[in-house]
Amino acid sequence: MPFLTFLFILFIIIVLPKFIRGFLLMYRLRKQARRMYEQMYGAQQRAEEPRRRKAGWSQPIHHRKKIDPSVGEYVGFQEIETAEIVAEHTDAKENTTTTVAVEQQITDAEWEEIS
Repeated sequence: MPFLTFLFILFIIIVLPKFIRGFLLMYRLRKQARRMYEQMYGAQQRAEEPRRRKAGWSQPIHHRKKIDPSVGEYVGFQEIETAEIVAEHTDAKENTTTTVAVEQQITDAEWEEIS
């Protein structure tokens, strides 16, 4: 019986503090990693949140344009007429006729090199 008591006291004095230190070390590392991720990603989340209006405001929030209007050049567009192709399909079993209007495929705009 005294031998078991000796082993128990030895366990409490030598082994238990090492387990406690290991547990505290893991706890501190997890806490530090959590803080690091909150600092990295928390700042992005705060930046991405939309600005909130005060209660009672009825006008929308004015957003700045991302590209200055003086940048670039004006491009004039004109409408073009598209020819429709009409296709009819008659179903022999149900004696019904289906009419489909198909537009031509849109082509890319023609452009000139300005030198």
